[in-house]
Amino acid sequence: MSIIHLYLTHFWPMALVTLLIVVAACVVLIGLMAALSTLFTSHRLQPRWRYRRRRHRRYRWFCRSRYLRIRRKPRRYPNDPGRPAHLRALIITEHDLRIDRPVPLMGRPDEVYRDEWGALVPVDTKTRKRAAVYTSDCIQLSAYGVLLAYARHRLLPRILVPGRKRRVATYGYIRCVTPSGTRWRRVDLMTEAEVIRLTKRRVALEQGRLTPNPTAKAWLCRRCAYRSQCPFSQGR
Repeated sequence: MSIIHLYLTHFWPMALVTLLIVVAACVVLIGLMAALSTLFTSHRLQPRWRYRRRRHRRYRWFCRSRYLRIRRKPRRYPNDPGRPAHLRALIITEHDLRIDRPVPLMGRPDEVYRDEWGALVPVDTKTRKRAAVYTSDCIQLSAYGVLLAYARHRLLPRILVPGRKRRVATYGYIRCVTPSGTRWRRVDLMTEAEVIRLTKRRVALEQGRLTPNPTAKAWLCRRCAYRSQCPFSQGR
């Protein structure tokens, strides 16, 4: 009886304070883990932690924990059976990209995939009567390739070393949507030097420092909206 009386008179306040401290510590710990889970699984920091997961071994246990579970499943389109099998993961869809170096460029690729070798592959969708690929398609995909190599975007792999560029494939795809179905056409991209040369020539033509060359196809002039202003459309 004396022991119970001694505990109730002297030790129960200390036990109550200890219990409150333990409960408060558990609440703070749960809140901290929830905050870390929300922070490191956001889309903005996801590419950084993907890189660290591959690059550094000491972060693997941290990224594989159940509190920092990262979605690594690639997005696929099961209704598109013609898509090449080596295009593994869909990276971005219709995002504006802009660069100032090596030349000013701006564009919005329809889709960008990562192939099985880790390179970025630009894809553009065209609605046509037949699955045909033109020179303008090659120029467009080549410009997308230069954009992907240098542009900064939260969904693209980070450029860790200044002055370097991302790995972009030497080819792209035109998805031709025709009445008979969808066809994927592979296009070999132009080199970066050729894209830079065409961009500088376009700027020079817009500024009037160069004279455009007339086309050898007369039927193109018949459907041109600037035929009345062009000196080369006489007699065509």
